[in-house]
Amino acid sequence: MKYVISESQIKKILKTKFNLDLTDKIHMVTNKSELPEEFDFWINPRALNKYLNKYGPMFVFEIGRKSYLTQSHGRDGYMIFDNSDHQLSELEFMKILGIEMLGISIDDLINNYFKEELD
Repeated sequence: MKYVISESQIKKILKTKFNLDLTDKIHMVTNKSELPEEFDFWINPRALNKYLNKYGPMFVFEIGRKSYLTQSHGRDGYMIFDNSDHQLSELEFMKILGIEMLGISIDDLINNYFKEELD
């Protein structure tokens, strides 16, 4: 059975039913200084700029003691790496979060939990 979940309900359902709260745990990366140190060993500044210029911003998800670097590659889906340099599929990432059965996308998570700070 399928249920339609409105965007306003996503946070509440994830927190109450799945014990998942990503508030303040998603950060945007638009330049080298915003990239967490644990990713420095596998992505150099030149490669980072290439990816940022081609695909747009990256996002870091802080889940427990691990961090995950994600970037939308359009129709090719998401590129996702953990801080141990292991590449994951979007399904594997959602399994880590425990929400793979919900049909929620990384875009849904970013749209609901990431708030861009304006200077």
